[in-house]
Amino acid sequence: MSKHIQLLHTVLSSSNADQWLRSKDDGAVVLFVGNIRSHNRGNEVVQIDFESYDEMALKELHKIADDLIEEYALSRVWIEHRLGSVLPSETAIIAGVSSPHREKAFQALEQLMHRLKQTVPIWKKEIYTDGHHWVNSTP
Repeated sequence: MSKHIQLLHTVLSSSNADQWLRSKDDGAVVLFVGNIRSHNRGNEVVQIDFESYDEMALKELHKIADDLIEEYALSRVWIEHRLGSVLPSETAIIAGVSSPHREKAFQALEQLMHRLKQTVPIWKKEIYTDGHHWVNSTP
């Protein structure tokens, strides 16, 4: 059981995640790549600014990974979340899991994203051409 968890201010790479998640013992690698879209709530999105309480966010991400490894018998968990300003079409999050079996891998990744959105103190502010909106609670 292994995990890779980072909060980064640099470009994220799905090929790095895919390569790290692969092993000869696992039949499934499931990867989610979350990109910034150019429109939301009827507005044109110029960028999204991500902020976090790093220490607490990392602690919660590790807890999520540990819980999922145990709950779904995962071999590996990868979570990278971008911080700072992210432009449309750029990647904000890469999350992935590897498992001997496909069904468990899909279920685990869905739970990972659900729990991350609910419990990890990462906030995003959408910047529009004519204003902004905090999508999560204000930090």
